Amino acid sequence: MNARNLTIFPPPSSLATHPGSIDDLPPIAFLPETLPAGGYRLHLRSRKGVLAFSDEGGRQAGLSTIAQLKDQLRVGPIPELDIEDVPRLKVRGFMLDISRGKVPNRQTLEELVQILWKLKFNQLQLYMEHTFAYTGHDCVWREAAPWKAEDLLWLDDHCALHGIELVPNQNCFGHMEKWLCHDAYKPLAECPAGFEHPLSGWKETGSVLRPGPPSARFIDGLLSELLPCFRSRQVNIGCDETWELGQGASCEAVQRHGKRQVFLAHLHRLLEVVRSHDKEAQFWADVFLGEEGESVGRIEGATALVWGYEPGHPFASDLGRLSASGQAFLVAPGTSCWNSFGGRWDAARDNIRQATEACLAFGGDGLLLTSWGDNGHAYPFAVMLPPLVLAAACAWNGSCDEAAMTSGLELVFGPNGLPAARALIDLGCLDRAAGAVLPNMSGIFRAALNIQTKGLDNPFTADPGQVESARSSLSQIRAQLKVSPPPTATTFLEEILLAADLTDFALARAAGVAAPPILIDLERRFLRNWEFRSQSGIPSVLSSGFFRYDFR
Repeated sequence: MNARNLTIFPPPSSLATHPGSIDDLPPIAFLPETLPAGGYRLHLRSRKGVLAFSDEGGRQAGLSTIAQLKDQLRVGPIPELDIEDVPRLKVRGFMLDISRGKVPNRQTLEELVQILWKLKFNQLQLYMEHTFAYTGHDCVWREAAPWKAEDLLWLDDHCALHGIELVPNQNCFGHMEKWLCHDAYKPLAECPAGFEHPLSGWKETGSVLRPGPPSARFIDGLLSELLPCFRSRQVNIGCDETWELGQGASCEAVQRHGKRQVFLAHLHRLLEVVRSHDKEAQFWADVFLGEEGESVGRIEGATALVWGYEPGHPFASDLGRLSASGQAFLVAPGTSCWNSFGGRWDAARDNIRQATEACLAFGGDGLLLTSWGDNGHAYPFAVMLPPLVLAAACAWNGSCDEAAMTSGLELVFGPNGLPAARALIDLGCLDRAAGAVLPNMSGIFRAALNIQTKGLDNPFTADPGQVESARSSLSQIRAQLKVSPPPTATTFLEEILLAADLTDFALARAAGVAAPPILIDLERRFLRNWEFRSQSGIPSVLSSGFFRYDFR
């Protein structure tokens, strides 16, 4: 075996191999040394191993590489080697939405943390709106299968063992509809009787807390219970998409001062709450940035999260303005899995690469990959893996080629994992094959579930030839998975097949053609996987009647 056969991931920036081989890894000595933050140096000889690092991040990165090398001993000897490696981005984070129906169980989160550690991520967030069991707020979370304090304490310990910072995440301004639909909280709503959403029309329930001291005190009460469950000195307070601000309680203030100024005044109230708990805030930067060309201030002790989920998003413009103001920021691309069954790989690939390039160009602190659950979080867990691997390599090395993607996915899937990796990537390209490409969602998914979006007609206009081409690709994907399936990834294989069959069913339904007999048991398989991955709850895809379509 030579250096080209090593599948260390992300690929080291410096790797030297030497003659001779070792049958097993020698005992490893730990050596504190002055190295760049998060970096490590690994020296392996037949009788001696030395791992040098200057911080916990470097120690964990080195341990991850050692674990990868141990795995390779099962298939052959490893050359004596020297590795020196340093991450390009300090923060390499992943955020999973647990507020759109699918609340993952401990087993799933334990598996996720192990994958993140292998890929050298160092931050995890669980996006929450109403899925923590706050004392005295039972009506909000009773039907949501929430995480409890003991669950978060367990996960925080598990993350700490793997060198991953578990950052608390509670939206504190917008996206509060699961609270504001209840009478007890309507006095806190900007629009308690509903509002006109710019994308999806009239909403019966408000989603934004009215800016002012009462809302800030309410959030203080929530954070007082949530934050003690975490070691982290940070907290993500959200504050994105405050759609109806100015339509209700703050109408007069917005007319007098402008929507952005009213938003900023309340953001500062929330930041004072965070500081009172001796924490630093992360917040979404969409409203903070304002319009193009508008001056951007600087908030000390807080990090702006610049999100954008499509190729061509103006990251350079947004990050340039923040960099010029001296504002600390992370860039937040997306997995593009939400609003789909099988992902949108081509969108995720370009989005993640462009976000990373902009972050490096403008001196950002790092990357937070987001995986949302819009319209019911229907995609299986495995669908997130290609974007997760790509983001890991981009955040560590600044770029990622096909060879790195292959080694990263094989690291997750285990030996013989290449067919599964290719199948997932092919699955994520089916919208293009079917002529159903849309921003922020799969056109096949949208048409099949009849999701209404303002200003967007039914996008599924593919001709029969395109439909047949897409379904032929699905047959090839299924065939790929029968070739040398990875022995350690049984659940992932089932999930890839499930995603392929869900996409096939959606394609047939959207195009009005007959579904193949293979899909007859699809509802049971979908529910079985949901119950395996999640704490409880009924998927909204089931209640929507998606599986009840009559193809006659």
